[in-house]
Amino acid sequence: MNYASLQDYIGFVGEQEALEQSNLDDSSLPLINETIILKWLAAASAEIDGHLAKKYALPVPSPVPAMLSEIACVIARKNLDRYMRRDHVQQDYKDVVDRLKRIAKGEEVLTGADGTAPVQSDGSQLSGTVSFGGGNPIFTRETLRGYGRGWSE
Repeated sequence: MNYASLQDYIGFVGEQEALEQSNLDDSSLPLINETIILKWLAAASAEIDGHLAKKYALPVPSPVPAMLSEIACVIARKNLDRYMRRDHVQQDYKDVVDRLKRIAKGEEVLTGADGTAPVQSDGSQLSGTVSFGGGNPIFTRETLRGYGRGWSE
């Protein structure tokens, strides 16, 4: 399952860049080579799955979270940029890989379009809420009885 479509990619990089990147072998072609871009979007999705599989059950349910669509476009762009090796494209790639690592560690939560998180690889569901619980309270009226009496003000 691709996390980004051809239209997502063209919207991300622009039509001119998509045309140039997809026709590196023959720059005289007037149309975007969809096969090339879709190949790299599939590779990007596989790379994303490699990270997500550590934390989430795959495949990620539809609709695809917008965050994954953007990450897939960044990864595909880096791969399609193989001859130019522009610094900002390489930095964007490093940033999304770092983000994927944070998601895999649970430091950042992947949320879908409906605001819920996909099922984790252990079968549980992240709810996005935090709850705390514990044993008996340490400070009670009884344990603090007499505390502070006799202090001078």
